[in-house]
Amino acid sequence: MEVLRELADGGRTIVITIHQPSTEVYARMDHVIQMAKGGRLAFYGPTEPDSYEYFEVSTRTPDRIMDRLETRTPEAWQALYANSSHRQTYVTERQAGLPSAAPLEGIARRRSAPPPQFRQGWILLRRYATMKLRDRTNLVFMVAQAPLVGVLLALAFHGADEHVLERGLPIFIMCLAVIFFGCANACRDIVNERAIYRRERMVNLKIAPYVLSKFVVLGIIGLCQAALLFAITAHWVDFDGAAADYIVTLGLASLAATALGLAISGMVRSAEAAMATVPIVLVFQIMLSGFLLPLQKEGKEYIEVMAAPMIARWSTEALLEVERRGLELRSCLLYTSPSPRD
Repeated sequence: MEVLRELADGGRTIVITIHQPSTEVYARMDHVIQMAKGGRLAFYGPTEPDSYEYFEVSTRTPDRIMDRLETRTPEAWQALYANSSHRQTYVTERQAGLPSAAPLEGIARRRSAPPPQFRQGWILLRRYATMKLRDRTNLVFMVAQAPLVGVLLALAFHGADEHVLERGLPIFIMCLAVIFFGCANACRDIVNERAIYRRERMVNLKIAPYVLSKFVVLGIIGLCQAALLFAITAHWVDFDGAAADYIVTLGLASLAATALGLAISGMVRSAEAAMATVPIVLVFQIMLSGFLLPLQKEGKEYIEVMAAPMIARWSTEALLEVERRGLELRSCLLYTSPSPRD
């Protein structure tokens, strides 16, 4: 509200919808529209002291005004305001100074036209990026996740040799880590804004720019997490695969997990339900990754079909293939290298 107050003081017109404001927030607004049930206009005029005096409240708090609205029918409040001096001053006299109806309708039509989706997406992208940057606590937590997991992997697998478990296990854990990062980062972002989304959707908000704005910002965060995780892990664990292949694969897995997290956020009805869904998704990723349990079993072909879309499966298989090629290349170089006697 302080930011909105500064914008209004700078000459901008700010229109907001607010429910049960505090007395301090209520006092920052210049004018207020009080709506009775059914959308009937009960009052429009200055916030202080007019609104308190109009509703004849003993204690000057917004809650008292809301209580007063329950003492009469919506039709009675509408009729009372229609014959009040406030309507004459702040509605009738102001309307008399407006242009004729025809130009006003043209202005309304022009303003109601939705902006192009690219421009709307750019606005939403900047807004969402600003929100993320201002949430310093959450931003620090997201940035710290990758180094923490990377250090744990380095401590556990430093000096790993060519054994399949000692090489494959840190790869598998890195894949699971970036999947968790992507899902956890995105799983609450849509559901937390459900009320805002519905209001903006009634005006001109498009679904594609809204979702893409979140995917781009969260995707960039996920890519940074994936690159940081691999850089720390690879510094202590001697992988033989190409670093670029590792980063690209982990980055793609992170983007897929971000999309999955946004899908979860769009399907649930609360942030708590979203966070409870993420562990279930991770269990499916672990069980159907093909790393711990074989997927090809006679008479259970459906398991391989269920595992096909799992992010952990294709990302782990891709990185194991990258590491296998790196080991083969190193073996070939060692085999073809001339001996010291030559």
